[in-house]
Amino acid sequence: MNEHVTDSWGQRAKAWGISAVVHALIVLLLASLVLAVAQPPPIEAVVSFEPVGRPDDPSTSSSGGSAPRVEATSDSAASPSTAPMPAPSVDASLGSTPAPDQSVLPTDPAMSDPALALLVELTEQLSAEHTGRGDNPLIDGSSEGFQQMVGGIRGRGLDVVFVIDATNSMSGIIGQAKERVHDVIGVITGVLSKDGLPPRNVRFGVVAYKDYGDEYGIAAAKALALTHEFESVREFIDRITASGGGDIPEPIHEALKIATERKMGWKRSATSIIVLIGDSPVHPGGRNEAIAEARGFRKRFAGTVNVIDVGTDRKVVLGDFQEIAEAGGGTASLLASEKAFWENLIVSVFGKRFERDVQTIVERYADYR
Repeated sequence: MNEHVTDSWGQRAKAWGISAVVHALIVLLLASLVLAVAQPPPIEAVVSFEPVGRPDDPSTSSSGGSAPRVEATSDSAASPSTAPMPAPSVDASLGSTPAPDQSVLPTDPAMSDPALALLVELTEQLSAEHTGRGDNPLIDGSSEGFQQMVGGIRGRGLDVVFVIDATNSMSGIIGQAKERVHDVIGVITGVLSKDGLPPRNVRFGVVAYKDYGDEYGIAAAKALALTHEFESVREFIDRITASGGGDIPEPIHEALKIATERKMGWKRSATSIIVLIGDSPVHPGGRNEAIAEARGFRKRFAGTVNVIDVGTDRKVVLGDFQEIAEAGGGTASLLASEKAFWENLIVSVFGKRFERDVQTIVERYADYR
């Protein structure tokens, strides 16, 4: 009798134990489902590229549109139908296919830009002095290698994105950029002109970055995608205010991530160049990523990443900048003075090996200016 009672209690205890385990598993499963539903999707930084109007679309403004912004959205909210519209160099239906080339300069450049007007006058003067010495008297006397490079770019097109540190320490450089951006664009397009005609396939873009916690939001950057509307480039740079950046390192990897993505509007057929301008190293946690972004840009678009180190308290280029330039197949240079900044930008576009040719052209332009 006692053995029967003992067996009965043992069976009941075993059943209760199994039941308790099953119920516990059910409770854990339900709790996991509740947490999964209640937990919001991760926050993703979505950079809104500044809109610029299409010349063939009278309903859009050619003055640059609204200011760029960085938005925090959930993964579920980010979709092609709700994502910000990139600049017109990107086909909205495909997200990565550039629109056909359009004329980048007006028929009469002097009507819209003082720097281009000076180039027109200078070219006319040089043409009278050097008739029959080439299709562009502005580059007359430059090296054969430089002229061959210019000819190649004319055929392929040129896409340039300036990645600019916009923290407080960069106030002098930002001021120079605002003052001389029209000269930079003017000289580059002037060099690439042929038989008095402006190039039809030159575009510029800009990425401005600050530090985490500054007013640029969680992506730490604002961007203008590649565009042939030069006035939009000037307006974007004019709106950059140097501020923030309390500590020394900056999230350069975030800026390069934006600059190298397809939504910037890169074309594989064009000569693709990124010019990184800054005075501070990368945040330690993003250093390898910055180098990887530069290397990836070189691989995906046959692009080049050149760096201008504008730090004034050192005699050699920062190690981070040197490694980024090497990974991007480019060069890194140390700025000698703020006044020479705009000339360094032009050299960085055409390549350090052609520095002497560029300086001759810049001096010719600057003397006439």
